[in-house]
Amino acid sequence: MASPKSQPRSSAASTGTTTKSAVTATSKIHPFVTHAKLITAVVAGLIFGWYNLQGGNTLVGYMSLANFFGILTATFVGVDEEAVGGKYKIMLEGVMPSTALFVLIWTATSNLLHGAAVTAAAV
Repeated sequence: MASPKSQPRSSAASTGTTTKSAVTATSKIHPFVTHAKLITAVVAGLIFGWYNLQGGNTLVGYMSLANFFGILTATFVGVDEEAVGGKYKIMLEGVMPSTALFVLIWTATSNLLHGAAVTAAAV
């Protein structure tokens, strides 16, 4: 068996263009998609809290909106899905921080606007 150093390199690997473009595409997608999801989290949290929406359907609605705007942003920017790892990787990018921000704003807005009425009615 030949050692790895003695094996010939392909022309794409020797120039580094394929690897460089994949790294560039990966590094440019994450901020755009994450920021789109964070903006969606703030806006959806304020709207859902304003209208006092509750339950699991609200969370599913937010996740649908966040993934829609994440994929829309990736398509608008022109991200190569194959270089990044597919739409699944795009959908997973920034899910936890944006979901945490959404829940925080959603509950805070709902409690600030509608919590006093519930407390006054219970007394």
